Amino acid sequence: MRDELYAKEQARKNEGAYEISRDDISDETDLASVETDQEVNMKLAEADRNKIALIEKALRKIDANDGTYGLCEGTGDPIGFKRLQIQPWALYSLRHQEDLERGKRAT
Repeated sequence: MRDELYAKEQARKNEGAYEISRDDISDETDLASVETDQEVNMKLAEADRNKIALIEKALRKIDANDGTYGLCEGTGDPIGFKRLQIQPWALYSLRHQEDLERGKRAT
């Protein structure tokens, strides 16, 4: 998955998804559309970079072989096997993640 995300990022760069030349677009509506597309591409790229960082962190934990992979970084409890099957880069147990999303601090 990491390699796929890197390839997607490279494809965006090759397609010029991050570059706008205002000189090439004279119509304001077209310019607005292109700028919107660029914003979307930038947000997608940011999300991909974040996921790559999480994947690399998980791989470092696995390589360290010190028992930290699969443990919730918030509570130290094991992350459920099914959760890790679906999202092997998960940092938190489902319960702790839900608490974080609700703005709570898990105890």
